[in-house]
Amino acid sequence: MKPSLRIVLIAALLSVTAGCKEQPAKKAVSRFSTPAEFAEQVAEVYRKKDPGLKVEVVGELELKVADASGKGFTNFLNNTYDAYRQAPEAKDETIGKLVDVSLRSFAEGEKPLDRSRIVPVVKDRAWLAEIRKAAKGEERLYEDLNEELVIVYAEDRDGGVAYPFAKAFEELGVDRKEVRALACENLKNLLPELQRVGEDGYYILTADGTYEASLLLLENLWKPEKLEVKGEIVVAIPARDTLFVTGTEEKEALAKVKLAAKKIAGESAYRLTPTLFVFRGGKFVRFE
Repeated sequence: MKPSLRIVLIAALLSVTAGCKEQPAKKAVSRFSTPAEFAEQVAEVYRKKDPGLKVEVVGELELKVADASGKGFTNFLNNTYDAYRQAPEAKDETIGKLVDVSLRSFAEGEKPLDRSRIVPVVKDRAWLAEIRKAAKGEERLYEDLNEELVIVYAEDRDGGVAYPFAKAFEELGVDRKEVRALACENLKNLLPELQRVGEDGYYILTADGTYEASLLLLENLWKPEKLEVKGEIVVAIPARDTLFVTGTEEKEALAKVKLAAKKIAGESAYRLTPTLFVFRGGKFVRFE
């Protein structure tokens, strides 16, 4: 299988960052809409899509959307705004996709979960705090992965990923003690064949562009005999679609991965963390 364009570009980034000093962040240019302007632009697309919706801008990048009955959802636009800044020429497409996916997910919200499509999604704690703020006391189903990351249980749907409240899992009869094993098994069944690209002590694992970070949860993948690195296994997941793998004794590769992870985490619309983690004692912990 040929590597995708995305991982070819990431591999190129690693080769470019080798031996390079960090560059200062680029300044924003005047052609970008401000966050407040962007939020209002998204709100207007919702209103045109369905004139019956009540759409309010309640924060710099936060919308509340409700139907005539008063049922609705909160939409945080941070990721969408970041995606727009990376490709301003595709703003209409970026906003349109967000609106279509969120309205479809809202319409499907009353449907029972599909047990076979429950999946684990790795998120940072800032994401969890943001979602909790909008949830008005209702919790998502999640568990700690380590000091920086959590596993949030979601439903894989056509066109996106939905994050139901914990009560939806209870109604389905999914026990908290079994959900991780179930979700990981579903993930293995849903993912395409993994691709691996790289050399010189590091490589990139990629799946479908959405669940790369979740690969950390597939225990059989992290057996030392399956991975060609020196020392203990070290990973970086700067964004949901990017997974670097190297080893504790791969000094030059570690430097490349660290710099690339920082760059991607600073620019990706679906950023996670620039932190490197080492697989130790059967789990991923911060690599110092």
